[in-house]
Amino acid sequence: GDHIVYTVYGEDAQGKFEIHRRFKEFHLLRQTLYQRYPGLYVPPCPPKRKMGNSNSDFIEERCFYLNMFFKQLVRCPYLFESEEFKLFVRPPYDVEKGLTYLPKLSNQRFLEKISRFYSILGDIDQFHLQSMNLEINNFCLQCRQNLQFMNNFKQMVTQMESSFDSGWGCNNKLNSFFFDYEKNVLTGHLQSLNHRHKGVFTGQPDMISRGTMPSRKEEEQILVSGVEASHYDISQFILFENPQKRELKEQ
Repeated sequence: GDHIVYTVYGEDAQGKFEIHRRFKEFHLLRQTLYQRYPGLYVPPCPPKRKMGNSNSDFIEERCFYLNMFFKQLVRCPYLFESEEFKLFVRPPYDVEKGLTYLPKLSNQRFLEKISRFYSILGDIDQFHLQSMNLEINNFCLQCRQNLQFMNNFKQMVTQMESSFDSGWGCNNKLNSFFFDYEKNVLTGHLQSLNHRHKGVFTGQPDMISRGTMPSRKEEEQILVSGVEASHYDISQFILFENPQKRELKEQ
């Protein structure tokens, strides 16, 4: 088919080698190493590209990054001496099948493969292995419990948000109700006060000076209709501060 083959020259414990590989095989090697060596550094491989991968400039650029990938890989002894790398360089059969059907690594087998490259691991016996497995399992259990808690908390917040929105509408209605109630009650009371103080005493100063108040008949005679000596603003008596009160003040 129409595809590009890349040539790799190198040398390992068995001697020099020259191999020819397609890009998908490089990518498969990187994916296999990444999955089988969790937590350890695996150098990046250039990304796939569906269109224009036969362009000469693109091929030259990809060769550059594949070369960097291989140079970094051989500097990691746990990768360079790995079974996966040997299958890539000296496969007994098809490279893709060899890497794809590798048996799954157990935790014990994984530790055995990398322990000689990390002195910090030291000798790990069965007791320490069981102890570490227990801690890991407890940690995973806590993570699952915390995840469940966070999901429940998310649902609770969603319900609270919905309740708040509906409650806010009820509060607005209740606020409007109390406003109307206050306005209706106070309107009649203040109208009575304004009516009581309507008019001014313009005559009979001698009656007031000598300490006597005019009779009701005399009071009616000296009231000047149409003149308000005192006027009460209803908005100053309303307790609830809301847009309706502000509009009332502006009026």
